[in-house]
Amino acid sequence: MRARKPLNGKVTGVKFKVNEENGEIDLKQEKARILKEIEENEQKTKEWYDKEMEKNLNKK
Repeated sequence: MRARKPLNGKVTGVKFKVNEENGEIDLKQEKARILKEIEENEQKTKEWYDKEMEKNLNKK
């Protein structure tokens, strides 16, 4: 099995906001922000699904 490529501390797809005062990352705020984004995306998906179902049901 091939070894994984080292990331050198870089993680793709994740952005952290660094606190300007002390240079630390507030993980609680980031977790809350990410969970909120996920919830919004799920809501959009549900709304789209409901619209598609209504459209398909009204075709008959």
